[in-house]
This record gives sequence, C-alpha cells and structure tokens, in this order.
Amino acid sequence: MNKKVTIYFFFLLISNLAYAGIFDGAGSLINSSLDCWGCNKDAAVMHPHPGTVSTVAFQWLYNKQSCHHIDLQSNYDIEIFVKQKASRKHFTQKAFKVNLIAGEFISLNKVDNNSNWTTLAITSTRSINKDVYISAFCREPQVNFNEGERETISNYLVNVTDNYYWTDTGSLISKANNRIGNGVNKDIAVTFSRYNSLTSFQWYSSLSCQKLHISDYYNNNIKATVSIKPWNLDNSFFKKKCENLPCTINHIGYGYFIIKVVSDAGVIPNGILYAKCEN
Repeated sequence: MNKKVTIYFFFLLISNLAYAGIFDGAGSLINSSLDCWGCNKDAAVMHPHPGTVSTVAFQWLYNKQSCHHIDLQSNYDIEIFVKQKASRKHFTQKAFKVNLIAGEFISLNKVDNNSNWTTLAITSTRSINKDVYISAFCREPQVNFNEGERETISNYLVNVTDNYYWTDTGSLISKANNRIGNGVNKDIAVTFSRYNSLTSFQWYSSLSCQKLHISDYYNNNIKATVSIKPWNLDNSFFKKKCENLPCTINHIGYGYFIIKVVSDAGVIPNGILYAKCEN
C-alpha cells in the first residue's frame, strides 16, 4: 500500500471515529394511501448527547403516484449527514451533507432502481443541545423537489452508531389497519455479517399487536441483545428485554416504541431478522 493510500484510509478511520453517533430512533413511511404516523409520514427525535452526535433512521416504501419522493423537515436549524441505501443492501449508496432549516424542507429520491424499499440514516454533524424532531412526508410527483445546498460526501465518512454497524430498520405499524404485508403486522430487517450489527424496528403496540416476536427465519437460538424504549425518549431509556433470539416482547402499553437489536458479526445465519405481531 503506497503512502497516499495509507493516508487516505487513516483519514477515513479518524473521520469515522469523529462521526460515530448514538442511535436515537426510527420512523417509517410504508403506506402512502393512509394518513397516519408510520404510513405516509413519520417523525424521529434526535436527543442531546454531550460530545457525541445523534442518529435517526427512516424506512421508506416508494410509490410512483403517491410517494414519488419524500421531504425532510426539522423544528430547528440543523446541519446533517444523510446516508441512503436500498433496504437489502449493506453499504451506503449515496451520502451528502446539508443544512436543514427550520420551516423549510429538502427532498430525497430513492437511490436504487431495483428496490422500492429505501432506508436512510440522518446524523447530526455536531452535538445538539435540545431535542430535534426530524419529520418525513410522502410527496406526489408534481410536488416541488428541493435539493437544498447539499454537499456530496464519501459513503464511508460517517458511522451511524458507535461500536455497531447500523444496517436497516423495519416497521410494525398495526395502526394502519391495512394488511399490505411487510411494514404493517410483520417486517424483516437486514443485519451485517462482517461487523457487529445494529438493526431497529418501529412497533405500534395495540389491541391487534400486543406482542412482538423477533427471530431469524428458523427460530434459532442466537445470542443477540434486544432493547426497547418509547419512540420519543432518548437512548438512556432503552431497556433490555432479551439477551437471545428468539425474543417475544409482551404488552407494555399502547403506542409507538423503538426496538434495538444488536448482535456480533455473523451470528445470524441468513443475515435477516423477522419481526411479527402476536396476540
């Protein structure tokens, strides 16, 4: 390896350490025909972490007519990194830096013509000192697309989380009350085989989804930590529920929750987690 290449990779290593965030939560846009949180719009909250940046993630199901692109908005001015990829991909396909101005918006297209499912991670470029609500909304084709003053960055410049490689987020939004398949009463999420992995699910606990069962496809006994918190509270509110899969989380109250699953590299045989509602 020559000197220039060595310096380049050293720079990437330092940059990744500088921008390793804390995972605060996730949102979903999985059914643009319905008007509800988790359907055609959603919000996730970045919380203050002194000396450390914050990350939130979204899952988005593209629809040519009703969710042609999405808009991101914030309740405060904030500079962010945005990383986008197809849901089944491991690595970021597109990344940029942009100022998100309160009351304004920036728009995102899907990044992979072979997949309508997109996941995106949004990381603050510096520590924040107040809760920042990041909202996402489905938009129709004729609605204005705003690029914003974005600056393309290396796909590898930002680690979404520290110690674990964030790969995907899934959704169980039973409030939608529409059995469209994945994203409502069941969903899958990709884990990473080569690095320690962090995968998330958003869960709406309701009468029709009082329990949440998480496993690999074959219900293997796997070492993985499953934690849960209310969607709008900070990272310190994650409470451990299981240290192994399969894991069933019993009813703990109605409303939106964030599930975090962390695992060591390669312990999930096919690299995919399955989550489904149980009563």
